[in-house]
Amino acid sequence: MFTTTEELNITLSREELEFLLYLLKSGPILGFDPDPLERYSKEQTALTFAQAERSLRARGLADLDENGNVVVREAILLMAGTCAFPEFLLAAHSFPSTGDPKRIFWNGRAGVIVAHERPEAPLHHLYFLKDRDALLKEILSFCKIEFLDKVAFEEFQITNNDLKTVREQVKDSFKKAVKLLEKAGSSPDAAQEVCSILSGKYIVIAFHSLVAQAEIEAIQESASLLVGRTSTWLLQNVNPETVIVKPIGETELIDLFLRWTSPADNWISIPDLP
Repeated sequence: MFTTTEELNITLSREELEFLLYLLKSGPILGFDPDPLERYSKEQTALTFAQAERSLRARGLADLDENGNVVVREAILLMAGTCAFPEFLLAAHSFPSTGDPKRIFWNGRAGVIVAHERPEAPLHHLYFLKDRDALLKEILSFCKIEFLDKVAFEEFQITNNDLKTVREQVKDSFKKAVKLLEKAGSSPDAAQEVCSILSGKYIVIAFHSLVAQAEIEAIQESASLLVGRTSTWLLQNVNPETVIVKPIGETELIDLFLRWTSPADNWISIPDLP
């Protein structure tokens, strides 16, 4: 019998994963690019699914029962089902100042936690995480935070347009960028610190969380982290035009990640997977 602590990770083609979602009676999951099957005829879709089924069987991930029905390995269905019907989902998209962007999606359901990566455009890498502690460690590792102590700077607000201008100007005119932050309401020390980060190597990580609720709309929240070598800052929109920028330390970060990866208090157990 499979247990969620089994060390299992698998890389699936888009067609294989889409076939599994079809078996689960689920639509596309977060992490899918625009669906090429929407452009297919019924005959082309059937052929694609037939090829995906044969591929899964050839890899030992599926078989046929005595009636000719497809039987997929339990662990594979559990991973796909957790991504298709999550109680919580946390998506992270990392944009380093140097290097390529990276994205990952963490899904949780009934105590099972599955990470979903995109190593290449047509590929989906899924793997189990042992428990909540393992999830928190992985999120922090993904953020590549070197400095977890909260720095003693005051938060400030700035329009998205002004923040974009600061990021564009800082390497050419550091003083102008600092003055623009100060004009927006930042203290001189905070403006110096943020501009120092933006003028060097840093990472911006965009998060989007979704926590399912019973019979009402899911709780959704978005925020970004600005990760530098000497401090980390949380950016959240207070309205469509304005963002609040505040320093954040390890304790607050972990509290934030725990909130984003915890099912709502009023959650009622959802039906078993199809």
